[in-house]
Amino acid sequence: MKTHLLLACLLAAMPVAAEVRYNPDSTDGQNIGRAVPYAVYFYTAAPEISVRCTGGDPVTLYRIDSCGQRMECAANVTGTDTLEYRYTGFPADSFHNLGAEYRIYMPDAGRADNVEIAVPDGNEVTFISRSPERPFAVSADPATAITLQKEFDIRFDNSGAPVAAYIDVAGMTVDEACEKTRDILRIPAGELRTQIPVTQRREPANYEWQQRHCDIVGNISAAKPKAVIIGNSIVHYWGGVPGCWSVNGAESWSQYMEAAGFFNLGCGWDRIENMLWRICHGELDGFSTGRIVLLAGTNNMGLDSDTDIAEGVRSLIQAIRIRQTGAEITVAGILPRRDGEEWTRNVNGCLARIAVEEDCGFIDPGKLLLDADGKIDESLFKDGLHPNEQGYMLIAPEISGAQ
Repeated sequence: MKTHLLLACLLAAMPVAAEVRYNPDSTDGQNIGRAVPYAVYFYTAAPEISVRCTGGDPVTLYRIDSCGQRMECAANVTGTDTLEYRYTGFPADSFHNLGAEYRIYMPDAGRADNVEIAVPDGNEVTFISRSPERPFAVSADPATAITLQKEFDIRFDNSGAPVAAYIDVAGMTVDEACEKTRDILRIPAGELRTQIPVTQRREPANYEWQQRHCDIVGNISAAKPKAVIIGNSIVHYWGGVPGCWSVNGAESWSQYMEAAGFFNLGCGWDRIENMLWRICHGELDGFSTGRIVLLAGTNNMGLDSDTDIAEGVRSLIQAIRIRQTGAEITVAGILPRRDGEEWTRNVNGCLARIAVEEDCGFIDPGKLLLDADGKIDESLFKDGLHPNEQGYMLIAPEISGAQ
C-alpha cells in the first residue's frame, strides 16, 4: 500500500502521513502548489516517488539538493491512458538524511486535478508553502514558462490577481525569453558560483530555509525597519525577528540592534549565493530602509577563492542597491574563526577593496574578538565560529552604528 496524495491539496505546508487522502474540493485545493499553474514543490525522504496522471505532455521531476543544485530524475513510465512515472535511486545528501526538495513540472496545467503523488508507507511528504512574494503573469507557451520557472525560481499566476510584473515573451526563443525575464526580475548574470542565486537546505533539523524566507517576506514590508542586517547563522542566531530555535546574543541584540531598528535577515548555513537568492526573491521589496549591513562569506571558506568571495559580495551589493536605492550599505568583514584567522584577514582585505569600489562603508568588528597573538579569544565564542553573548556585546556597537 502506498500513500496517494491528490495534487489539489498541494498548497498545504504540512506532513502527510500514510493512508491520508485529501479531498480535491477542499479549501486548500483552490490553488495548486507554490508555482501556479505549472509546478509543485515538496520535501520527502522517501526512497521512491510515483506520479500518476492522465495522458498528455510528459511530467518531469527535479530533485534539489541541500546546496540548491537541480537534477532531473529519470522515470520508469508505465500505463496508457493513465501514466505512472516511478522514480527511484535518489542519491544520499551530504548534509543530512532528512530528504530533499522535489519539484514537479507539468506543461498542461489543466491536468493538475488528475494527478496523484505516491510514496511508500512509513514516509512523509511536506508541501512547501507558497511564498508571499508577489507572483508574475506570463505570456509564453507552457514549455517556455516552465523553463523560466526552473531558471529563476519564480511563480506565475495568470488568474488576473495582482502581480509584480507582466512578462511577455511570446514568440521569443528560450534564450531571448530568459534574457528579458532576467532584466525584469533584476537578477544579476554571473559566471562564478558566488554570483548565481540558489536556494539551500543544509540544516532542516533546526529550521526550514524556505519557511524562514517566507516569514521574512511576509513580515518585513509591514515592519518597515530602519535598518536590516543580512547574513548567515552568525546573524540568524543572534536575536530579533523572525525568531529562531536558538538565540546566542539576545541581550546585545536588544540593547544595540533592536534599539537601532534592525530587522534580522540571517539564515543559518547561508553562503553568498543563497543570500543573493533571497535578495532577488522579495526580502528587500515593498519598503525603504536607511541602512543595510552585509555580513557574508564565512560559509564559502574552502569552497571559493578569496577573489570569488569578494566578487560574490560585489554582486550582493549591486542586487541590494537596485532594490534599496536610498540605503547606506555597509560591508562587515568576516568574523574570525578558529584555525581560520589568517584566511579571514586575507579575504577581508579583498572585501574592503570591493566596498571602496562599490562606494560602500566597511567595518571590521571581528578584530575585537582576537587575542594579542591574532587568534580568536575562545572565551568570546560558543564554538569557535559563533560568538557568545560576551562576543556579541563587543561587536554590536560597531555593527549597529552606536559608535
